[in-house]
Amino acid sequence: ITIIYISHRLEEIMELADYVTVLRDGRHIATKPRAEISGRQELIQMMIGKVIVEDYVPNKIDENIKLIELKGVSNKKLHNISFDLHKGEILGFYGLIGAGKTEIARAIFGTDKYAGTILVEGRDVKAVSPEKAITNGIVLVPEERRTQGICTSLSIAVNTPMMNYRTVSHKGILNKKQQGRLAREYIEKIGTACRDENQSVVFLSGGNQQKVVLSKCLNASPKVLLLDEPTRGVDVGAKQEIYQIIRQMVKDGCSAIVFSSELPEILGLCDRIGLLYDGEIKMFLKNDEHVEPRHIMSVVTGGVENE
Repeated sequence: ITIIYISHRLEEIMELADYVTVLRDGRHIATKPRAEISGRQELIQMMIGKVIVEDYVPNKIDENIKLIELKGVSNKKLHNISFDLHKGEILGFYGLIGAGKTEIARAIFGTDKYAGTILVEGRDVKAVSPEKAITNGIVLVPEERRTQGICTSLSIAVNTPMMNYRTVSHKGILNKKQQGRLAREYIEKIGTACRDENQSVVFLSGGNQQKVVLSKCLNASPKVLLLDEPTRGVDVGAKQEIYQIIRQMVKDGCSAIVFSSELPEILGLCDRIGLLYDGEIKMFLKNDEHVEPRHIMSVVTGGVENE
């Protein structure tokens, strides 16, 4: 029997494999006999290559104001997750697939059950639903936008107010003119490329579909924006536009948590970075000139923190 074993857990690769192939961004980087690989660091170097990072611009953070506090949050996937999010901050969580990024976002947004405490502006919200999270000023851009973020068969105008119908209704009656006007405002504000507000979302590119999701979130007037893989499946140009939207939202008074498996994205956006492995926060780093991508990759693939 011949086995092809696919994993990002480097200790498994080093223990089991006879030959090791490294892929990066859909490209074949190298194939070597295991005996010719000196150790984890050589594999990590092949995995990350040269990390090109857009210039990071620090945000104005008020560390005296904690918008969100997690204390010992745990469930089947997460283990004792604790951290604070400050006003004006973009906090990043970086880890490989399966590290627990999505589960943290879902716990905060009220879609997954958990043990522990989540405080919003000092109050124990005991969030048990997305509705309560939105009421508390927390919105989520989900990892899977087509199945969880938008109704693809409906128009941009119908999708835009879904997190906050109060902006397009009066005493429970929907105002379709206001709905169209709202959609046009956000199309112009964030630069959605479309025919008009009545175009079905299914016919938009991935990047423009993501902008519709962001429009939904903006319309909810959030205090905290949760972004799970915010630029997955979009082109380079759309990525830069989405980054600018996120930065502008934070400048306008929102705080954000970015959950991403793309290291350049985390390094280019975030003020602090939490490194995740197997459902645990291994460490936090302040984003500055001393951040070393090789060290980050070592931690998120199961290495020791000071490796």
